[in-house]
Amino acid sequence: MQSRLYTLLYLDKSGVDGHLGSDSRAALKSFQSANGLKTTGRADGDTLVAVFFDTSGSADETMDAIGKIRAIAGKSCLVSGISAMVTDLRDLCEREETVYVAIAVVLAVAAMLLFLDNWLIPFVFLAGIGISILLNLGSNFFLGEISY
Repeated sequence: MQSRLYTLLYLDKSGVDGHLGSDSRAALKSFQSANGLKTTGRADGDTLVAVFFDTSGSADETMDAIGKIRAIAGKSCLVSGISAMVTDLRDLCEREETVYVAIAVVLAVAAMLLFLDNWLIPFVFLAGIGISILLNLGSNFFLGEISY
């Protein structure tokens, strides 16, 4: 805990000694006050749950860690912050992606059927796009890279 308080500039390097003395308590109180926590100077429940990540808010490691925290804590604990919101947004988009793609395909077919002379052209066009997507997915699988 002292090393993290030092990293966050609440504690001097000399205060990182493994003992929770007066300097450490003062640094902990400053941290608690600055983060809207109950200012006790003790590493109580709220303070111990204030989590900081070394990676960015949308990094895969951060989102995986949030998933693990939620799995461990269950429904008795809520996780908040930008990283949690980004994780929730990613999960929502992944769940609803197929619905949005289906709606887009139906609307594209309807528009092409309405405005093109031949009813077969929209299906040939969408088949060409589908084949390209499948080829791209196959190359991603075999080459181990994702291309956009």
